[in-house]
Amino acid sequence: MITGQSWPEFDPDKCKDDLVEIAIQINGKIRARMDVQSVATSEQLIELAKSHGEIAAMLAGKTIIKEICVPGKLCNFVVK
Repeated sequence: MITGQSWPEFDPDKCKDDLVEIAIQINGKIRARMDVQSVATSEQLIELAKSHGEIAAMLAGKTIIKEICVPGKLCNFVVK
């Protein structure tokens, strides 16, 4: 009978997402969003953000002062 069965066990690995959406900011303003692998490193995220079509056009001809990256959350470029 169903009343004699045990509850299923919780598996935290099944609750993790493979892809996450990150925000790409320039001077603190969100300019684009991008889906990336959840295990991507800061360096990989920065390179992917720089190669994004809209962001590459906005960064063209500008000097990047600082690159801020929080894996799984956002990439921010401070430019002049």
